Amino acid sequence: MRTHAGVASGRPVPGRLRPCAFTLVELLVVIGIIGILVSLLLPALRRANESARRVACLANVRQLTAATMLYVNDNRGYLPEAGSANTPLESPMCPRSMVAPAWTSLGPDRYVLPSIGALLQKYLPNDGKIWRCPSAPDYSFVFTGDDPFGGHRPPNEFKPNYYYNAGKEMFQIAIVNGPLVTQFRLREWCVRNIAGLRANKALPRGQTASEVILFLDRDSSFHAKNRAGIYTYRGNDLFYANYGFLDGHAEGRAYPGADQYVAMLHKPIRQSWFGVDFTQAFPEQYVGY
Repeated sequence: MRTHAGVASGRPVPGRLRPCAFTLVELLVVIGIIGILVSLLLPALRRANESARRVACLANVRQLTAATMLYVNDNRGYLPEAGSANTPLESPMCPRSMVAPAWTSLGPDRYVLPSIGALLQKYLPNDGKIWRCPSAPDYSFVFTGDDPFGGHRPPNEFKPNYYYNAGKEMFQIAIVNGPLVTQFRLREWCVRNIAGLRANKALPRGQTASEVILFLDRDSSFHAKNRAGIYTYRGNDLFYANYGFLDGHAEGRAYPGADQYVAMLHKPIRQSWFGVDFTQAFPEQYVGY
């Protein structure tokens, strides 16, 4: 019996291979293995990415701290007399909040505070990027208008991801007290103000310049895995922030909750503003002094 090609029926054709293919079961096994590997690697990748962002964030804080020390050297030893932003809510005494230029008098010993961005502008790049934390969400950073740092009318606005420890901008709100003041512990922040103080006098009793905080991440959730707010969160995840200090150094610190967060700040500093002594306005903060 012959075939069309003259090859005996039933014998393998020389030079031809059997077609190979995955079965459905084999394909599902491979997909499952890939899924397991991805689930194992993604958390490690996220941690590596966040670690890199923390390093970049620390570099920003270190540069802001260095710029502040240059300002101190150029201004007879005084720290910047500034608010932490140029936008309402975050900085109640700034130009945008008061709809008036910086230094406008508001009464005896009362005036519009320039933003920290305006006073450090000559020591830093003008694009505002140094004020942005790489771990922070986009909406948390605002830099708009022709004069974001000092403009007192829309659309000028400057809301940085780093907080200059200008607690005095909250003075009028903190002194009245109320639920929000208690929730966000504004009285504790207010007495830790360093803005406008002579650098060698901005030292709480028993502490040194290496413990006095000039800058930190504005929001404690920037580096938190769950993006939770520290004043309301009741879980076990660690929060983290970068800090710049009065002696010029910067470092990152982790903490589990609001109590530890506030405890890591320097102690209250004796000072006055609006003609009022802080020890009289916030007596509970100076117990034991």
